[in-house]
Amino acid sequence: MITQADVIIQKFGTQTALAEAVGVRQSAVAAWKKRGFIPARQQPAVLAAARNRGIKLTPNDFFAASDDQGAA
Repeated sequence: MITQADVIIQKFGTQTALAEAVGVRQSAVAAWKKRGFIPARQQPAVLAAARNRGIKLTPNDFFAASDDQGAA
């Protein structure tokens, strides 16, 4: 299953790229990937980093792709 963390990391290219953009260690991004989500306290920084780099990212991207499973 692809998680919201996977999608966002992919938009930045690598875990290292996201970590550098946000100012955290790569191990923090690896933990986000393992948990499947980016903590709410980090989301504003991720959005700002994406905007500064021309990466298309919206608050909706922080909701897991699997949220649509119940849609018919």
